[in-house]
Formats: sequence, structure tokens, C-alpha cells
Amino acid sequence: MTTLFVGANNSGKTSAIIALRYFLLDASHFSLNDFTLSRWPKIKAIGETWKDSESPAPKITEEDWSDVVPALDIWFDVAISEFHHVAKLIPSLNWDGGLLGVRLRYEPKDVDALRDDYLSNVKRVAELKTTAGAPANGSPGTMAKLWPENLVEFLERRLQRHFTLRA
Repeated sequence: MTTLFVGANNSGKTSAIIALRYFLLDASHFSLNDFTLSRWPKIKAIGETWKDSESPAPKITEEDWSDVVPALDIWFDVAISEFHHVAKLIPSLNWDGGLLGVRLRYEPKDVDALRDDYLSNVKRVAELKTTAGAPANGSPGTMAKLWPENLVEFLERRLQRHFTLRA
């Protein structure tokens, strides 16, 4: 079988191939830049919700991330005789051949572990600022920039540790 991508220059052919490679072959190449930029404020808001809440932090589930994370829907037209190729993808025994859809998402492995790691680093930053005599909220020009300032900045370094590909 041969697959062709045809389109005008700058129409997304290379981006489509890269997305397929990340989702189907090697998710270790994902970076925060693969998350839609317009969703970064929502990621920051999740981090702020965690920081601003009383202990324990509010429960934010994988579903809360659903409109933020990269996702890919793939549809296969599979003959029943080819069942052995897709058996691991079938969610129920009711399937009898034909179209089979799979949604792949690059999402948090464990939201609670992500939250705890993020909050421990935020706490460390607050303690360093206090030790250095800077206000806990920081003020421009008072000291070097400490990491992380928000959840987006945290995920720029820790994305691979806390995210995985799920079908």
C-alpha cells in the first residue's frame, strides 16, 4: 500500500507527517511546542488553581486536560479477516468488521503526581525567595528568575516525565 500527501506549498503536509510519526512511532519527541499556543493560558490556569487552593489541591482529572493536549483520531476500514491486526485496539466484542476509530492523546500519566511535583517545585521557589529576602510573589529586578513561574514553564522541562501516549 502507498500513501500520498498532495497539497500546495505550506499547506501542512510536513506537519501531518511529523504528527503521525510522533503519535505512531515515537512520542518521546513531543515538546510543549506541540500543544496549541492558544491553550497555554488554560494550562497556566490549571497550575494557578493548584497553587491558589488550600491543601489538598482540587482534583483535576485527565478529562480536564482533554481540550489542551495533542490528539489524533485515526480511522481504519478493516475486514473481519484482518481482525488479528487490530485486536488490541477493539474496546468491545461487538465489533464485526468495518470502520474502527482510535483516538490517541498525549496526556498526563498521573495527574496527581504531576500536581504534586509541580507544587513541590513552586514551594521550593517560594522558600528560596523568602530565604533571599524577596517578597513571596517576587518583584521585577529583585533577584534572578527562579524556575518554575507557572505550569507551562514547568512542563517545558518536565513534559516527558509526566506525559504519555494513550489510546
